[in-house]
Amino acid sequence: MRQVLVHLIDNALASGATLVAISLRMDELNFGPAVTVILSDDGPGVPCQDREKVFDPFYTTNTHGTGLGLAISRRIIAAHGGQIHFGNPCRGGASVYITLPVARTRSEL
Repeated sequence: MRQVLVHLIDNALASGATLVAISLRMDELNFGPAVTVILSDDGPGVPCQDREKVFDPFYTTNTHGTGLGLAISRRIIAAHGGQIHFGNPCRGGASVYITLPVARTRSEL
C-alpha cells in the first residue's frame, strides 16, 4: 500500500501539482465496511478518454514514464480486495479513490 501511495503522490507532483491532499472516509458497501483513501491534487488532471487506459500496462502520458506504475498499483489494490479509480470531473486536478475492505478481527470471523 505504501508503494501505491508514494507512486500516486509522485505522479501528482510530476504532473505539476503544487498541492496534494489525502483524506479517508469509512463506507458501508455491499461487501461490508470499507475504507476509502482519496488523493486529490491541483494538477492538470487526467483526460476523460485516458481514465481507464492509464491503468493498462505500458500506457503512459508521461514522457519519462514506463506505464507500469498505475498498472502495478491497480494489481496491489486488487490483491487486497479493493478497487482504484478516478472520481473527479475531466477538468483540472485529479482525485484518485482507493476503496479497501476493512480487515476483520479474529472474533468477527
